Amino acid sequence: MKLLIKIITLTLMIFSLNLISAQLSFDLQNEKLQPGETLFAKLNGNISEKIKYPQIEFFEGQRKIPLDFELEQFKDKYYFYAYIGNTGNFTLKIKDVFYYDENSNLQSKTIQQNISVNKLYLDENKTQTQILSIKPGLLKTNENTIELENKGTEQINLTYEFENSIKELILNPEEKNVIQINPTKFSLLKINTYKIFEIPIIFEKSFLVSDSGLEYPEKIEVISIAEEKQTHYFELKNSNAENLIQNLIFTFPTGFVELKTKTTSILPNTTQIIEFTIDSEDPNALADFITISFEEFVGQTYEQKIIQIPMKIFVLPKETNQTQIKNFKPDENSCQNLNGQVCDTTQSCNGTSSITQNAEYCCLGLCQTKTIEDDSDKSSSRKLKGIIIFAILVIIGIALFFQFKKIKTPTAKDELEKRNKSYEKKFKK
Repeated sequence: MKLLIKIITLTLMIFSLNLISAQLSFDLQNEKLQPGETLFAKLNGNISEKIKYPQIEFFEGQRKIPLDFELEQFKDKYYFYAYIGNTGNFTLKIKDVFYYDENSNLQSKTIQQNISVNKLYLDENKTQTQILSIKPGLLKTNENTIELENKGTEQINLTYEFENSIKELILNPEEKNVIQINPTKFSLLKINTYKIFEIPIIFEKSFLVSDSGLEYPEKIEVISIAEEKQTHYFELKNSNAENLIQNLIFTFPTGFVELKTKTTSILPNTTQIIEFTIDSEDPNALADFITISFEEFVGQTYEQKIIQIPMKIFVLPKETNQTQIKNFKPDENSCQNLNGQVCDTTQSCNGTSSITQNAEYCCLGLCQTKTIEDDSDKSSSRKLKGIIIFAILVIIGIALFFQFKKIKTPTAKDELEKRNKSYEKKFKK
C-alpha cells in the first residue's frame, strides 16, 4: 500500500512539473520598479521557435516607444532586461510566441505584461530616494564587467555575491562603480541592497582536452571598442589529479593584442585565468591563433606539446553604444562578395564599412593612405597651448613683482619718525 502511495505521489509530482514547464509565463524579478532602475524578468515555457527582437514591442498607453533592452536564451529559459528612465504605466508585448502546451500541442500566444514605474520615497516630504542602475542586465561568455550607478538622492549600501564570494560596496548619489567577475559556469550575481537583484551570468563552455588533461577553449571570439584598452580572458584547466603542467609559453597575434597573465605552470586540478588586452586606435578585425606550448606528463616523462586556439577579434568604432555592441552580428558575406576591400595598416577607410564573419574589416568606400597631419596638428595645438599658458604666467608674475615693489617695507628710520609725529600730536592736545 505504501509503495502504491509513493508511486501515485511521484506520478502527480512529475505531472505537475510537466504542467508548470508547459505553461508560458513572463515573471518580473521585482514588481515595483523605479525610473532608472534595471528591469529584470524571465520567460519560462517549452518554446519551440527562437524569439527574435522584432517580436518585442513596448508601449506607453497606445503609443509605441523605443526601449533599450536585451533578451538572451539559455537552455529552456529566456532572460530579459530593460532600462526605463521615466515614470508612467507601460506595456511590454512579445508577439507570436510558439510553444508546446501540456498535451504537446503547438500553440501561439502574445505575451502582454503591464509595468508600472514610480519613485519610492524614503521620507514623508518625498525627496529621498534610492535607485540602483545595473548595466548590462546580463553577462555572456567572455564578458566580465558590470557598472553599478546610484541614480537616487541617498547613499546605497550593498553586497554582491558571486560563486561563494561576498563583497561590500557603498555608492554615493550619482556615483558609478564597475565590478569585475570571472564566471566559470552559469550562475546568478546576487546584489543585496534596498531590494534584491539577480543578474544572470550566461556562461557556456566549449572545451577541448589534451592527452594529459589540459582543458582549453575550442575558440575565442571577443568584441572590443576602438580607442579603449579593454581586458578579456579565457580559462586553462589542468584536470589531471596528480601531474603539473609546466613551461607554458604563449604566442598571441601581433598588433593590438597583448598577454597580461604571466604564468608558466598550472597545478593539478587547478584553473588558471589567462588575461589579455585589446588596444586598437581604429576599428579593426582579426582572425588568427593563440599558440600555447607546454610540457605535460605522458607515460613516465614530460613531453613537449603545442595547441592552437582560433581567435576572432572584432573592434567596433568608438561611438558604438552598449545596445549596438549587444546586437552586433558580423556580416555572413565575405568582403569580396560585398564588393569591398580590406585596407592595409597604412590605410583608412573613407566611406561606410562592414565587419565580416571571416574577421575582415571591409571598406565599402575607398582605402586611403593615412596621414600624420592630425597628429602633428594635435602636437602643434598642445605646444601652442603650453606657450600661451607660460606667457600668461610670466605676465602674472611681472604684475605681482611690480605690485609688491610699490608696497615699500618700512625702515627703522621711518618707524621712528612715525612715532615722533604720534607723540607730537598727543602733547599738542
